[in-house]
Amino acid sequence: MLTKVLPTYGLSIQPNADLEFSDYDGTAYLNAYDPKKNVSVVLIYRTGHSASLAYYAKIELDKLYSRPGFEVEVSGYNVNFLSIVTGDMFRVYRVFTSPSL
Repeated sequence: MLTKVLPTYGLSIQPNADLEFSDYDGTAYLNAYDPKKNVSVVLIYRTGHSASLAYYAKIELDKLYSRPGFEVEVSGYNVNFLSIVTGDMFRVYRVFTSPSL
């Protein structure tokens, strides 16, 4: 079995984390916890890259959320639309599958 350890940069993966993959490019979206700011974040990783290049971006949320009541969903083609549903809000983010200017 081939595995890879991905960097978390001081963030903690929540015990009941929600992990989603893009159907188009395999980008992985994982919710985590930032202990310094006491907020939830969504980590974005590009699968198929080396561990040092896999980390793509981080989306910080306004407070700490946990499941149930916190869901991450993704869909799209050249642009992934990341939907984050919390107990009191629905957010949508655009995540480009390739960095662009």
